[in-house]
Amino acid sequence: MGPDTAINFDYKKWQWHLMVYKLVSELNMKPEEVYKMNYLDALNWLSLFHEKDKYVEQMQRQQNLR
Repeated sequence: MGPDTAINFDYKKWQWHLMVYKLVSELNMKPEEVYKMNYLDALNWLSLFHEKDKYVEQMQRQQNLR
């Protein structure tokens, strides 16, 4: 059998790693530092980044319509 060419990404499988990756990249931290973060602080930061990303995407869509 050859490689699977279908693009399937199991988000649920990698959700924890994606959250840690986002905090590491956005806050310029090491994974060990993220693991030691207060859980509510981590969720607040992730919510902020999610809202910011949605806003930027919306602004880009509006610019592309012009």
